[in-house]
Amino acid sequence: MMHFNKMDNPEPILIKTIFGNTVTSAIFENLEFVSWRHCKVENAEIAYQTLQASPSILYTLAQQIFLENNKGLLDRKKSYQLSLFLSPKEFTEKQNLLYALFRSPCAFPVMHPIHGELFQVNTNDATVFGKEIFEKIHTNGVLPTELERLFYKKSVISDMKETGMYEITAEKTDFRSACVSPFFQDFCKDDTIRSLDVSALSLKDCAAAPFFKYLLQQKERLYFYTEAYRFANKRISKHLFWEGLPTIE
Repeated sequence: MMHFNKMDNPEPILIKTIFGNTVTSAIFENLEFVSWRHCKVENAEIAYQTLQASPSILYTLAQQIFLENNKGLLDRKKSYQLSLFLSPKEFTEKQNLLYALFRSPCAFPVMHPIHGELFQVNTNDATVFGKEIFEKIHTNGVLPTELERLFYKKSVISDMKETGMYEITAEKTDFRSACVSPFFQDFCKDDTIRSLDVSALSLKDCAAAPFFKYLLQQKERLYFYTEAYRFANKRISKHLFWEGLPTIE
């Protein structure tokens, strides 16, 4: 049986899962921001193929489209800033794609205590091009089942009466035979990813989802976090958080 154990102070867990052991960078004034002026117009077919092979980018694009679709009428000009962390090689190879998918992306080098140098890419709303490519992936029947269930034309379900952090505990029988897509397996292997937005699922549906059971199976500790959105009609968001690889001392 699964249990959601309320934690009095979520801040240490948020630091440990999201902010701590992720990246460090120089003070803001000394950051070396990447110029996007040399980016070329991305070919739609190349973007289509590359995006399917890039779990973190495809997830971020799906989440940005979902968040934009759930904005309130007074919040249309606001945007969420979601971060991606890519190796220097991957960033170089996919810079054109990132520029084509997201409005005004911002990128700069950072250091990860386990993986060394990475590029942090802060994304904003999806571009028209990005939405068209995402829709094509769905129309062709190759959108991962997890992304379809979480984001595709979904609305935020606010079934939580209070916000906060919960540690999830479970017996092994609760997540036996958890079957997920190859996309989600690769998504979980990426140590720079520490959370999953499950705002479009009810708490009951979330706990029953195969990906939820898979995370319980793969992650040493799993947390459930709810908070009020800054916009989206003041609805309550739901996220799963987990810790990454231990820091090298």
